[in-house]
Amino acid sequence: MMESSIDPKTLDLRSIPRRWLASLREYWTLADATASLARQDAGARGAASRELRLGWQARDAAEVLMLDGSTAEAIGTGLRSAAHIETALEALPDLARDPRSGEHRDIGLVRAFVDVARGGPDLDSGVTPAQLNALATAIRAEQRLERRLSSRVLDASGLARLRLANRARVVAALAVAVAVVVFAWKVARTTRIEASGSLTGTHGPENAIDGDPNTDWVAPPGEAWIEISYPHKRRLDHIRVIDGHVVVDRAAKDIRVNLYDHQRAVGTFEGSFGPQGRLPPVLTFDPAGVLADRLRVTIKNVYGPSGALAEILVD
Repeated sequence: MMESSIDPKTLDLRSIPRRWLASLREYWTLADATASLARQDAGARGAASRELRLGWQARDAAEVLMLDGSTAEAIGTGLRSAAHIETALEALPDLARDPRSGEHRDIGLVRAFVDVARGGPDLDSGVTPAQLNALATAIRAEQRLERRLSSRVLDASGLARLRLANRARVVAALAVAVAVVVFAWKVARTTRIEASGSLTGTHGPENAIDGDPNTDWVAPPGEAWIEISYPHKRRLDHIRVIDGHVVVDRAAKDIRVNLYDHQRAVGTFEGSFGPQGRLPPVLTFDPAGVLADRLRVTIKNVYGPSGALAEILVD
């Protein structure tokens, strides 16, 4: 009986985009609700609004009772909710005038529950699985109906407030979406740097590309790596790596530089820094204009407890 209330035509997937656009247009303009207001008697509209509120209230109570295990009382409360909805429809019959509408379909599900649960048992033990399933289906249908019908029973001032609130939500959502897109665009165009680890938070990998040779990335003990990722492939003509020297007794000795185009290796260089002197040692590599979007420097051996690098300069 419940399935017979659904028009097979409404299951046509090709109609989904049209319905979505129609829902969005109604959300923005409230044209249907405004037209309904013009056709309806104010007294009937107020009566329907009251009955629907009573229906939603009874529906929520029925859901709580069902979850609490008081199934017989839940069935009775669900029937009262359905009765309030029917009274509202009698006052304003055009609330579900289109047989293809979602409102019409959900009202059919509520009526199907009434047919299954009519004269429901007084004891929980007498409630059947079919009745409980019908009640759960009706509760979900009434939740959808509340979202769809609430605007159809508002007065003119209520519609104006709702229209303003809806448009404010749309504008806020668009603003958030634009902010997310701009943020993602900026991130996508930003050079990123990461490392296998850092000795402390003040000696992070960002120190190796900040343009200041007097700040170090200091690695934890053991073999460590630091990697620069570019937003797009770029030509690499020269690479200069300045050894760490800010933190005493922590510097790199032997390093390896790997260049990548996505996951494909396009260049490998190795070199060794001399011991610390008055000026920090510098290694220069010549990739000969190779195109790469990622550069990784691996510290293989160190001077002191752990390695460090002051700057990685690429041009």
